[in-house]
Amino acid sequence: MLKSMTGYGKGVFTLNERRFTFEIKSVNHRYLDINIRLPYVLNFLEDKVKKEISKVMARGKVDIYIGFETLAKDDINITLNTSLADAYIGTLSQIVEKYPVKDEISLALVARFPDVVSVEKCVFTEQTKQEVEEGLFGALTIALNGIVEMRSIEGESLCKDISNKLEYINENISIVESHLPYIQEEYSAKLKAKLDDALAGLAYDEARLLTEVALFADKSSVDEEITRLRSHLVQINEIIKSDDSAGRKLDFVVQEMNREINTIGSKSNDIEISKIVIEIKTSIEKIREQIQNIE
Repeated sequence: MLKSMTGYGKGVFTLNERRFTFEIKSVNHRYLDINIRLPYVLNFLEDKVKKEISKVMARGKVDIYIGFETLAKDDINITLNTSLADAYIGTLSQIVEKYPVKDEISLALVARFPDVVSVEKCVFTEQTKQEVEEGLFGALTIALNGIVEMRSIEGESLCKDISNKLEYINENISIVESHLPYIQEEYSAKLKAKLDDALAGLAYDEARLLTEVALFADKSSVDEEITRLRSHLVQINEIIKSDDSAGRKLDFVVQEMNREINTIGSKSNDIEISKIVIEIKTSIEKIREQIQNIE
């Protein structure tokens, strides 16, 4: 079944006091173009995320946002710069000895000085990296399920609409076929009337008239074009019901349909058929616009 290239999904997953948010949205694009915004501490997972996305998406411009929060004590590393603390305390002690100040040197005071205590977040070991990957992919799975479902629902809607348009095109082709014999009869009648008028009732070669009509019929014949056009309709119906990525195939077949209907329009030289050709071309153009959003 067809899949749209437009969709959105969001997943939130918490594991071992780590919270992961995964948002993904996609729009139509000629190829698969994945752009990821994620905290630098998760950069080691970027390639794995792209590979996972490419398993379920073949085309589309995909934008991903990844959020990460942690309260896990294993992800936080606190260090004390003892040399700097010694220097601060030594300086403060000199101030106390030299000046009549009442305030005492406190632990809180020293700890507030720059770079005495450093807090480094998200220092991952090999073990915690595996846990982080598990948590991120938990959020990714939820988001992917959401966007795949949305793309499938919209794809199903596109499939139904395209099928209706194909049926409408086929009905109009049948009208063209039914009208073709009248074109030859009309041409024969007009040619005979012109000859009668030009020759003022004099006799003329009936065989020559029939030859001219036959030449016209051969020149204006659109049987091959109609056969190919109907073949393209069958192809499209088969493609939209398959599970393969269909967008590029459909784009090619629709181009061929345009070629055939343009040839029919140029050959027919008939007002009624020209009107029907316009209707068919309009439906083909609508299909072409729709398949631009098909994966």
